[in-house]
Amino acid sequence: MRIPGFDDLDEKGRGRLKRLYCWRFEKARTINRARFMILSDKDMIALALSDIDTAESLEKAEILSAKKICEFGEELVELLRPDECT
Repeated sequence: MRIPGFDDLDEKGRGRLKRLYCWRFEKARTINRARFMILSDKDMIALALSDIDTAESLEKAEILSAKKICEFGEELVELLRPDECT
């Protein structure tokens, strides 16, 4: 990936980033909004690096605005939860 910070991620972080990237692309297409307006590359890297597994942990991370958390929070928490296989 060409997102700055990708090389700094471990395997788990890269998996999270990939899920975020695909979700952002599909979400932008679905709601007809530019991808960067959904999540910036910087936000995606920060989310991939964080240990978010609940709505509360997403808020405490202070990565996203309250508006984005309200709009996308539930979906993001689902994407960022650790895989049960790992």
